[in-house]
Amino acid sequence: MKPASKLIILILLLALCPGISFSQPPDTISFRDILTIALENNYQLIITKNDAEIAVNNNSFGNAGFLPTLDVSAGNSTSVVNSKQEFYDGRVKDVNGAQNNAFNALAELNWTVFDGLKMWASKDRLAELENQGMLNVQLEIELTYLDLAMLYYELVQQQKLLQVLKNSMEVSRARLSLAEKKYTIGASSEVDLNQAKIDMSEDSTRLIKQEVMIKNLQADINVVAARPPEIKFAASNDISLEATLDYATLLTSMQNQNYMLLIARSEAKISNLEIKEKNAALMPRLSLFTDYSFAKSKSETGLLQSNTTSGPAFGVTFSYNLFNGLNDRREIRNSKINYESATVRAEQVLNSLNADLYKSFNSYIGALQEVALEQNNLTNAGKNLTIAIELYKAGAINEIDFRDIQQKALEAENRLLTAEYLAKIAELNLRQLSGRLGI
Repeated sequence: MKPASKLIILILLLALCPGISFSQPPDTISFRDILTIALENNYQLIITKNDAEIAVNNNSFGNAGFLPTLDVSAGNSTSVVNSKQEFYDGRVKDVNGAQNNAFNALAELNWTVFDGLKMWASKDRLAELENQGMLNVQLEIELTYLDLAMLYYELVQQQKLLQVLKNSMEVSRARLSLAEKKYTIGASSEVDLNQAKIDMSEDSTRLIKQEVMIKNLQADINVVAARPPEIKFAASNDISLEATLDYATLLTSMQNQNYMLLIARSEAKISNLEIKEKNAALMPRLSLFTDYSFAKSKSETGLLQSNTTSGPAFGVTFSYNLFNGLNDRREIRNSKINYESATVRAEQVLNSLNADLYKSFNSYIGALQEVALEQNNLTNAGKNLTIAIELYKAGAINEIDFRDIQQKALEAENRLLTAEYLAKIAELNLRQLSGRLGI
């Protein structure tokens, strides 16, 4: 076999044989590494974490109404007046520019000891809001993971396709070189030579488009990771598929661990606690209070030159609303309706998730079957191309037939890469739906 023929066969093997790996560029980044960056920097995830932190801060006994309130106030006033006073005994006191000064201070403690159990319901509601905040964070982490994985594994496949296109173009380049030699010695027509040039140009155009697609995928991944879009890198992982997922296990796990469903159930629980808070308005309130006051006044007019009072006070306040236009009962009825709606929404979410899991599992099984078929197709397409190369060198097939076989080999590789990607995405969707992404 001539050296040129050996080169063509070597390129063909690199392009089509499974298990042949290519050297990675130095700026390769694994999925776990880019995921770590995204979980630290993703903008929406940071916002969701901040919302969860606010819910944690709000979950306090003071915010629920358990703790007393302590207020301190003080004031001082001075007035300048003109005064004329006439007494029954005939005396007259006429003062111009008299100053009157009054100072008062008050420290007051109020503590509601019974409010119809509203404070207990409020504390439970605040705790559930905190729990919901954590669930929202976990859901956002899953969605970030899923978005990033879809982009990353697409980049993996598109990088493989780029290498396939480069190798296919090498085959076209070798074919063009052979066509030029044949044309020179009169063994082929100018039409054949031009067709080889056209096919070479087509391969070059396809390669350019593929490189642009990869750059845009890199930019999309950088956006999810909150990095500048122009950062260049390469994906490192091959796609590994798991063929052991069981539908019944996934279904059970989804019903207990899916974060969207857990959040919907949490909303229903919060609505139920709001009913308890509203019911408290139908019961009396009992509060304790104590205060200490100090007051001192000085006057240059009037009967008293100065007056000072100070001392504590304490007592109990009992209140009960007898009638407020039935607004309390109206709010209770509305809260019950909201709870019913929240319960129905949870059932709706569960029903929708059941359908999503069922369809995703069907897609997953179908994609695995497609992968197996396309692997066989790729093997056969590789054999055909090997035979076509020898026939082309011997002049047994023309340019159009050879190009058709070459294109079919390329399409077989592309279909396999697509089937592997779709199978991986279906697997990730199943794991996310069942709450088993394993982040």
